Amino acid sequence: MGIIAGPSYASTCAERTHGFVSQFRSAGMSFDDGRIINSGTDAVGGYEAGSALLAGNPDLTAIFAINDFAAIGAMGAIREFGKVPGRDVAVVGYNDVPLSSYLPVPLTSVSSPMFQMGQEAMTLLFDLMAGRETESKLLAPHLVARASTVP
Repeated sequence: MGIIAGPSYASTCAERTHGFVSQFRSAGMSFDDGRIINSGTDAVGGYEAGSALLAGNPDLTAIFAINDFAAIGAMGAIREFGKVPGRDVAVVGYNDVPLSSYLPVPLTSVSSPMFQMGQEAMTLLFDLMAGRETESKLLAPHLVARASTVP
């Protein structure tokens, strides 16, 4: 397993990476922190990080990327290494952008409830503007499994 973690200064990237590693370890699996590669958040960054992961870990069978664009870049790196995404190396992205389902190998992605996030943000903003106390809310994402992880 490897992680394309995005830039180290981006809190969203750090939180997604931490959450993934925590869940992995809480399931009783070991994880080598040397398989976490910081990258750009675009396809080029994902390609470069994916290439570094594969070059340093020829036994790699899965990659988690902090967003779908980095995951798409990683899929390109997987092909460059003569492997097939979804068969030889599983790939999971994050955000479930519409493009994910239309790729030659549709991308498995973590989907966040964006509309609900916007509604909650507006409610909190109105509460703050009215002088009411607010609390941060966490909304649960869900996994949308596609061919990049399901043969």
